Amino acid sequence: MVPLRRTLTAVGLVLVSILYSGCALGGGPTADPAKVLSEAGPALGKVRTVEVELAFGPGATFANFTVVSASGKIKLPSDSQFTIKAKQSADSLIELGITSVGGETWITVPFLGQQKISGPEAGA
Repeated sequence: MVPLRRTLTAVGLVLVSILYSGCALGGGPTADPAKVLSEAGPALGKVRTVEVELAFGPGATFANFTVVSASGKIKLPSDSQFTIKAKQSADSLIELGITSVGGETWITVPFLGQQKISGPEAGA
């Protein structure tokens, strides 16, 4: 039992020293910020879909609701689908759905169903 324990301790010490030396050496070269930014622009231009999750602090509002969080997907150039979690009062948390497809925008409100919105409402 003792030789096994000594062997495991020795192996553990060797692994820890290897990990420590790998971290202490700093890994690979540092990136040039200007180069990273110049290469990021064209790469971001090729993005066609994005999935987002956002959390909001106090003061964020949407349609007279206090926004807590939002998540959704965007498909460029014009399609998106979001779920917004918001408080109507201190005790109630609701989910509002916003869907935009082909230039038309729809909002889904609990207990009221789905309604098409247009003009300035859709822009907001």
